Amino acid sequence: TISGGTFGGTVTNLLNAVISGGIFMKQVQNNGIISGGMFYGGINGGTIRGNTVTFMKNGSRYALEVVADGNKVVAPMEPAAVEGRKFTGWYTDEALTEEYEFGSTLPESITLYAGFGPVTYTVEYVGGAEFGLCSDVKTHGEDLTLRGETFTKDGYVQTGWVDKETGAVYKLGDTYTENADVTLNL
Repeated sequence: TISGGTFGGTVTNLLNAVISGGIFMKQVQNNGIISGGMFYGGINGGTIRGNTVTFMKNGSRYALEVVADGNKVVAPMEPAAVEGRKFTGWYTDEALTEEYEFGSTLPESITLYAGFGPVTYTVEYVGGAEFGLCSDVKTHGEDLTLRGETFTKDGYVQTGWVDKETGAVYKLGDTYTENADVTLNL
C-alpha cells in the first residue's frame, strides 16, 4: 500500500494493493486499486476508485489526479511555458474563459486546461518629484514605441529618456526592443 511520497521511477501496484496518495512522475503499472494521487506518466490497468481531474496542456494530457470521496482537488506542478509565455492558471474550458478554483471536493470527474499568456514588462517613465511617473506595458518579442513629450515645464523642452542603470539614451518616440523591465528618466 502506498499512501504518500514522490516516486520518480516506474511503479508497479501489485494485485490487491492500494495506492491512496502520492506523486508519480513515471508510468504506473496498476494491478490493484488507485484511490488517490497525482499521476504525470499515466496509469496502465487496474481499478481507479474516485473521481479524476485530467489536466491538459496544449492538447495532450499533462497529469491525472485521482481524488477520493471527500478529498479536495490540488493543483499539479506548474507546467513549463515556451520562451516569452507564462503559465496563467487552470481553466474549466478550452477557450480559457473560466479559471478553476482549487481546494474544493470533486463531485464528478472533470478536465482542466492549462492557460498561457505573454510575458509582459513594465516601462516606467520618471519625471522626478515635480512630475511623478507614468508607465507602459511591453509584450515579450514586440517592440514598444516610447512616449513622446510626457512631462512639460515652462522654459524646458523634453528631448528624450535615459536609463540610468545601463546609460542607454532614447529619443522621444524611439523604439524599445529589450525584453526587460526598465525605468526611464528625463
